[in-house]
Amino acid sequence: MAKPHDNAPASLVPRSNKAKRRQLRERRRAARAVPGPVEVEAPAAREALAHARRHTRNPLKTLARLARGELAARDLPTHSWLFAAATLIEDARASGTACALAAARLLRQASGLLEADPRVRDVLSAVTRHHTEWVREPEAFRSKTRNGPRRLRALIAHLFERFPLPAVFEDVWTSGTPRHQAWFVRLGRGESFRRFEDLPFPLTKRMAHLALTAPAHLGVERALRYGWALGLGVRPAVAEGVLGTRLAVHLPAEEEPFWQEVVRFFDRERRLRPYHYGPIVDYLHAQRFVTPAGEAGPPRPRLSMAKREGPALLREVEAWHARLGRIHAIRGLAWAHQSEVRDLAVWETEQGVPAQPAEGGLEFRVMELLNAAELVSEGRAQRHCVATYARSCAAGRISIWSVRRIGRAGPQRLATVELDVRTRTVVQARAAANRIPGRRAWALIERWARENRISISRWIPRG
Repeated sequence: MAKPHDNAPASLVPRSNKAKRRQLRERRRAARAVPGPVEVEAPAAREALAHARRHTRNPLKTLARLARGELAARDLPTHSWLFAAATLIEDARASGTACALAAARLLRQASGLLEADPRVRDVLSAVTRHHTEWVREPEAFRSKTRNGPRRLRALIAHLFERFPLPAVFEDVWTSGTPRHQAWFVRLGRGESFRRFEDLPFPLTKRMAHLALTAPAHLGVERALRYGWALGLGVRPAVAEGVLGTRLAVHLPAEEEPFWQEVVRFFDRERRLRPYHYGPIVDYLHAQRFVTPAGEAGPPRPRLSMAKREGPALLREVEAWHARLGRIHAIRGLAWAHQSEVRDLAVWETEQGVPAQPAEGGLEFRVMELLNAAELVSEGRAQRHCVATYARSCAAGRISIWSVRRIGRAGPQRLATVELDVRTRTVVQARAAANRIPGRRAWALIERWARENRISISRWIPRG
């Protein structure tokens, strides 16, 4: 009698366990006969992994060894938060052993923050540089919150604040400058703000108080200008309008008396609107303080605001803009396109609905101007002073962008935009004759800013 599987194909006949084991051994033997790159490198990889695990198994012990110099960043896996801690301690050691030990003590309290967000390393490094000015020991820090940013702010307040600090100083450790951080430390000890030697311009007692009580969203620099303007006795609307001009970021102490006159003129001249302040300030700055190429000094170094009227001054500004369209001294300047900011090109209807040319769509662009000749052409067409920004563009401090509608008759300029390169913030947007851009231009500017992760200053007039 035939067995059940006598007529079945060989591939369908079940094998015994002994045959399966023999086949598996043959496959393993064949694999060992021709070792691949993974098999060759496996022992080295296993050894490196075991070495790294020995140092990451006990973080507190590793931090102590890093502070003593017994370990270095190269001994730790780059994906571990301890690697970021090691680089922080090594940087601190350049300032001395005491600084490295302070960094290790701080990291014992901030290890969770660094593990959750490696960008905290830069903040902790700045805090460590001021370790001799800590008013409390980091080991005494206690906080119930698990929110990372709030816990970081609480740790900094524990280390530096004998007295609560104003809200405008809240973010100086994450987005401020070393000078602002030094001010934070001194204010935390209770020193008088107006007596700081490195203020950009002198402050009265009232100005200092108004600056320190300014809204938190202003930040330190703009809060100083805001308090300075309010301290002159002007209306709050005028003080806010000043923050939309170059005075918000550029107010040298030697020029400050003249600009006091200007701000009081704005307050007195009710026919002017805040969107007029920017062009007027640019014009006055160029006339009184800027020496043109080939000249011995500024055009009008004794210019005064006495007996001036708003409409007449606006006519001077417009005539100056017209003259700027004929300047030649800067035509040789050129610069590279911003590597991290892309142009915008879209096909839409006038109402902002996506559409192809056959469907009535128009091409809209936001494009960077890359040489002085393009700035001169933009300024001539728009009747504003963008040509004077050529040297700042060439130095990489700002970039200028043109918002255009491309039609059959050629491009139509809708607005000109100034971008602060360092802060990635749009700080000016103007249409022809320094008017406020229209709704269509603003829609394009906002889309371009959103796609490039750029912020727009809240002080830009929008009508």
